[in-house]
Amino acid sequence: EFKKMFVASAVFTGLLLLARQWRHAVFVGVTLAGAALINTATKLFFARGRPEILTDPLTSFSMPSGHASGAFAFFLALAVLAGRGQPTRMRLTWMLLGCIPAAFIALSRVYLGAHWPTDILAGTLL
Repeated sequence: EFKKMFVASAVFTGLLLLARQWRHAVFVGVTLAGAALINTATKLFFARGRPEILTDPLTSFSMPSGHASGAFAFFLALAVLAGRGQPTRMRLTWMLLGCIPAAFIALSRVYLGAHWPTDILAGTLL
């Protein structure tokens, strides 16, 4: 998960740098890389096992969900950038729209048996 988050952060930040959006690039880079680092450290701290539902169980730790934290960090960072300079009501709308795909990604992890619901909650709150 960390590698994927790092690559996504680098690509997104790189695109903003190409567009000469320096502050936005720093915001996105710090947000996504920070989410990946905090997620990795939290996984090592809790060292919680995954559900034993999968026929080929994953060996990495379960809590918090890297998919949930990464999805919320990515889509909410997009929402913050999309809502900049707009009235409060529109910024809130962008934030709510950003939560929709992130919530589906997070819930899919429970559906697929890769996480406990509390793992998703912890990843979302990161």
